[in-house]
Amino acid sequence: MELLIQDLKHAFRMFRQNRAFTAAAIAALALGIGANTAIFSVVSAVLLKPVPFPDPDRVVLFMNTSPQGSGPNASPAKFAHWRQQTTVVQDATAFRTNVVNYTGGQFPEQLRAGEVSADYFRLFGARVVMGRTFTPEEDRPGGEKVAVLSYGLWTRRFSADPAIIGKSISLSGDPFVVIGVISPDFDIAEFGPEPDLFVPFQLDPSGRARSGLGQFAGADASVVLNRGGTLPIAIEAYGRWLRYRDHRFNDAYAGADVGPEFQLAGGRLRTAATGLKRWYGDKPLLTSFGARADYDRLIGNGWTVAGTMLLRHNDYAGRSDVDGWDAELRASVNRPLGPTVLGFGFAGLQRNWAHDPGQAFWRAQLGVGVLKEIGWGLRPQVSIDVARQVHDGDLAPFGKRRRDLLLEGAFSIYKRDWNMAGFAPSLRVTMTRNRSTVVLYHEKRFRAEIRLTRAF
Repeated sequence: MELLIQDLKHAFRMFRQNRAFTAAAIAALALGIGANTAIFSVVSAVLLKPVPFPDPDRVVLFMNTSPQGSGPNASPAKFAHWRQQTTVVQDATAFRTNVVNYTGGQFPEQLRAGEVSADYFRLFGARVVMGRTFTPEEDRPGGEKVAVLSYGLWTRRFSADPAIIGKSISLSGDPFVVIGVISPDFDIAEFGPEPDLFVPFQLDPSGRARSGLGQFAGADASVVLNRGGTLPIAIEAYGRWLRYRDHRFNDAYAGADVGPEFQLAGGRLRTAATGLKRWYGDKPLLTSFGARADYDRLIGNGWTVAGTMLLRHNDYAGRSDVDGWDAELRASVNRPLGPTVLGFGFAGLQRNWAHDPGQAFWRAQLGVGVLKEIGWGLRPQVSIDVARQVHDGDLAPFGKRRRDLLLEGAFSIYKRDWNMAGFAPSLRVTMTRNRSTVVLYHEKRFRAEIRLTRAF
């Protein structure tokens, strides 16, 4: 207890001597507490409160993973395969949100449309006020263009007219026949903004299925070669390999950074040539090459600064619209706030040049965090960051310019002096919220990860 009191007194004296940094630390802690509150709110909503669906403990969301992250997107072939697994799942449904233009009535309006497969309403227990939902025939490619209205849209734009069933409405220039109205108690807020209406997805059921089951392997390795008086050469290699067993379908990437390391101006400078190759289905998907420079230095009073400059060219197979260059600048600072507390901040600026102006963008990121050792070797860390991404032109499928605002809060903890058979465990909880002018890119994600790392 006496040691704890001494630590607190020492930290308080440092706070008084560095008022500006103290204000920044308090702001970081406030943001961290807010992030934890938000994370608990998500946990409460997702885990503690049941979702408004029949048998919520049996509802699952399929996710795909890639080097760029994870998400619920899937190809029609994968969905067809999941739907065939009748011994594992009772119903499988596909859905996504899009935007359509309604041109009927006294004034036009942009509506949020949910593209869903025929099993969607049965899986979520949706009731209809009148009419019906989609049939399997209407959900096939070339099927009839029909629509099911939400209760809100039915009452707001059509004055709850019971004669709306069977009438045609114009959506983005195409006629759709209204076949039903969903009950007002249908709530899918767990999966994003509520659509104003629903239309059939009409995916091709004859697409070749690919399993999501297989083997996974990944590794990172780095080494510095010292050659007696010459510049040391740093080599870092990394890669991932995943094999789908039933269709022998591979998804793999490999990359390397190689370059000299300098002791420069009281710090360390590492320059490197970079390269990455990704294969998807045994065919090349992405080839990326470029150069990077990393610099870090202790500048006094406990401050450590680091910076990265990166330039690379991306060449996508069959996607010339997104081919182009990426340039990134990243910077970070950290400083001890006390014997057992470390504060840090980071910022980044990215510029992407693509052949299609709708795919080219600027992205800026800013974040802060705090790391604290609380005893027994445990080190919890809280961070929050915000990013803004703005594209140069309109995205062709949507006819509008994409602008994203992303907010992410994270909490992690690990035990620095504890391992199991050489593996060090850690826990990381992340909440991400992305708002976009293009509804398709709206995202609300809660993720918990348990990691095991081993150094060889």
